Amino acid sequence: MKRILVIENDVDYVETIELMYQNTNYEVIKSFEKLNINEITEIDPHIIILDHPDNDGAAATFCRAIKAYPSTKHIPLILCSENANIETFSKVCGADDYLLKPFDIYNFLKMVDNLVK
Repeated sequence: MKRILVIENDVDYVETIELMYQNTNYEVIKSFEKLNINEITEIDPHIIILDHPDNDGAAATFCRAIKAYPSTKHIPLILCSENANIETFSKVCGADDYLLKPFDIYNFLKMVDNLVK
């Protein structure tokens, strides 16, 4: 089973993602706060969905750390935000892709499938 790690503080988005992946070969692992690199390594996700709150420099720093650390840099990471500058934020922090909230469910599913190998 493939693991999707969702790091998101909005319960509604997390529940939506969980519903989208019910009865699939994906397990949704959720965290409502940032995890440390060791916790992420233990979970060993196939992909990370990371919330990027508006103008939150901490989220960009966290994203860069995930993409720089040897045991997590290979994990595809999708940055999600309501901020219209999410494309710029995702490039700056090294995310593999991004989604502007609210996102299209089918686009989300396709993006995850394309990034998870």
